[in-house]
Amino acid sequence: MSVAVAALALFASTAPASYADDTTAQADIVLFEFTPATLDVAAGTSVTWLNHDAIVHSVTQGAPDAPGTLFDSGLFDQDQTFTFTFTVPGEYTYFCTRHTFMHGMINVA
Repeated sequence: MSVAVAALALFASTAPASYADDTTAQADIVLFEFTPATLDVAAGTSVTWLNHDAIVHSVTQGAPDAPGTLFDSGLFDQDQTFTFTFTVPGEYTYFCTRHTFMHGMINVA
């Protein structure tokens, strides 16, 4: 197993997928993926994305062909973070503007 695959497996196995009772949650950007790809949180939760890749990424609400205006991190580099607080229940899709194959979802209860 390559080091890159091992690192992805480590993040995938250690990142919680649900934070129903917490007010903060973290999603990681590692090897051109949002991990976990889907995150379940309660309304009022602040989600922080941490970029582990040695390249810039963004966290932008919507989809590549229909970006939204609710949140957009702009491009941020390795070891930098972006945080957004979800106050309204719903499903929020997001993507990276530089790497449009990267997608994620936040489910807010």
